[in-house]
Amino acid sequence: MVHPLQNVYFNLLAGSDWKRRFEVDYWGLANRSAIESVVDLKGGRLISIKAVSRTPLDMALLDMPPDYRKRVVIVNDNARPEFILDNYRGGSICADSCFSGGYEEYFRKQVAGEDVVFISKLKQGFVADPYFNVVPFAGRIALDVAARIELLIMECSPVVGGVSARVRIRNGSDSILKTIETEG
Repeated sequence: MVHPLQNVYFNLLAGSDWKRRFEVDYWGLANRSAIESVVDLKGGRLISIKAVSRTPLDMALLDMPPDYRKRVVIVNDNARPEFILDNYRGGSICADSCFSGGYEEYFRKQVAGEDVVFISKLKQGFVADPYFNVVPFAGRIALDVAARIELLIMECSPVVGGVSARVRIRNGSDSILKTIETEG
């Protein structure tokens, strides 16, 4: 096992194909490295991705460096993205369907010979949906715990050349709502 996946462990009594019988990476720790690997392989391009298991991809983005985060677009369940991620949490609809509908294997990470995270890529000749199906990203980041300043990301979506976000900055009872656009 390698950090941070030491929590993914089953002994010989679990038998084979344990990812179908047990929750494997319920914290989604492998999601970050899988998405970063895809971003590295795609260079500077923006990528669209969705999960086909019950895993919060937005939590993986919170832990990524900003230069990676700005190149990842998480899309709605009904969208057809360039990439599909499956970490087998809560069952998987990908087992039989990821290779139908124009997807092929792109990346996989294994522990003890079993997949922990799997990414499929849209085959050449198939077209991904445009980025209007973006999932609103929301999160809370404490900027300064001592001063009790918080930044709440209300929604975040890609725009040409960067990302647009509506944020609320709180300092005690004072609050400011602002739209921020980043480049890159």
